Amino acid sequence: MKPNPIIFFYISEEDQLKIDYRNFKVVSGAINWTYQTYSNIRGKIECKLVDYFPDEGILIAHRDYLPDRLKEKKLLIICIKPDRRRSPFAQIHVVQNQKDKLLNSNKKLWESCFIHYWSQPDIIKSKTSLKQFENIGFFGLQRNLVSDFKTSEFKRRLKKLNLTLKIIPKERWNDYSNIDAVLAVRSFRKDSAYNKPATKLYNAWMAGVPVIAGPESAYRAERRSKLDYIEINSVEGTINALKELKENAELRKNMIENGFVRAKEFTVEKITQEWVDFINNTAIPYYKIWREMPAWKQNLFFFHRFFSYKLEGLKIRITSRWVERVYRGR
Repeated sequence: MKPNPIIFFYISEEDQLKIDYRNFKVVSGAINWTYQTYSNIRGKIECKLVDYFPDEGILIAHRDYLPDRLKEKKLLIICIKPDRRRSPFAQIHVVQNQKDKLLNSNKKLWESCFIHYWSQPDIIKSKTSLKQFENIGFFGLQRNLVSDFKTSEFKRRLKKLNLTLKIIPKERWNDYSNIDAVLAVRSFRKDSAYNKPATKLYNAWMAGVPVIAGPESAYRAERRSKLDYIEINSVEGTINALKELKENAELRKNMIENGFVRAKEFTVEKITQEWVDFINNTAIPYYKIWREMPAWKQNLFFFHRFFSYKLEGLKIRITSRWVERVYRGR
């Protein structure tokens, strides 16, 4: 019986120097996702953190680290896919949204698996009282906040309710200490963020903060009851949701308590087990099949992958140009 392959996690030499091993903070998506996965599973599965592409074994790497031309016949490449295009030649992709289009692609050609994205490390829970409802937090990059929330009119309406919208900087995405509610809205369009994770939702649950969220597929996939979050799809809906939370302390209390219960589904231990199961039940069996595959069949696989990737790129360009023309015509 052949031994299991070595599991490698890749972070570039330059990026490894950026990791703060004592006080792990947000550095970049590529570093955080890769290093959190490596550090959490290494006690359960033998693995190595490397800054090179090995000759054989299983390599797990973020999409940002994978060159488009990288294709290996002795190496199984697992691409950690964020909100980017797929890797043309990584044999398996790990996605962070249950509605990611890759999950509905040809399974034989585009093997993929959904695994929950890691929650924010070292979350500081809200310390505010139910008697207070003042600070609304957006835990994300300012450019991703829906544009309607950046207007002077929206700020005026918030001020009328004695509310303040705080855009939390990246280095404080773990700090909910003075936040009364989270606004997790990137767009009002249904399923506009099919490749984004639901972390804003379960981070808030862990922090004991009610959530107002947009109609994103990741949030909807995790929803079990109305107490999980309030969904909105307009500015007016947002204002109404804020008014409801401000005037109804009992609702906020129930949402907070429900959130603490739901948060237990997204602990480090739970997500670590998702990764362990994936490696044992999907990655290792696939590697063994890949290594036994004749060279001509591997080459045919890469050829079909290249064609499929180029076709997807063409569709994206055509769609982008069409959307641009529609908006120019308005």
